[in-house]
Amino acid sequence: TTSITATLVTEDERIAFTSLLFPGAVIVGEVTTYATLDELSEDYNGGFWNFYTLSNGGRYLAPATEKLYRIVQPNNFFEGKCSADASGIIATLYALSKMGFATKSDVICDHFTYLREFSYTHEEAELISDAID
Repeated sequence: TTSITATLVTEDERIAFTSLLFPGAVIVGEVTTYATLDELSEDYNGGFWNFYTLSNGGRYLAPATEKLYRIVQPNNFFEGKCSADASGIIATLYALSKMGFATKSDVICDHFTYLREFSYTHEEAELISDAID
């Protein structure tokens, strides 16, 4: 199995980031990600987010904090505390899923697959899987 690595996007790369992650739905995709974490966690109150690229071609957003977020997903009975990074992965996966269904974009669906593959190797893989499955 090849290791998938995440790299923080530089300030200069941030401008193009969401258009690559959510082609044709840039603003809606980004807002959907933030709104998803807001829906899943009472601990989320906005703030600056980091953008990451993955060595497998994927991308995701995560709050730029060391804070833990209590995630509650009543549809699958998940409740747990996750790092900001894992919470961002969860929110981005939900947003990619929603946007993939809404736009029928192969690129957005591919980004979901790439991020899901990365999530399997994350140190909080079990929490991420439980939260989205």
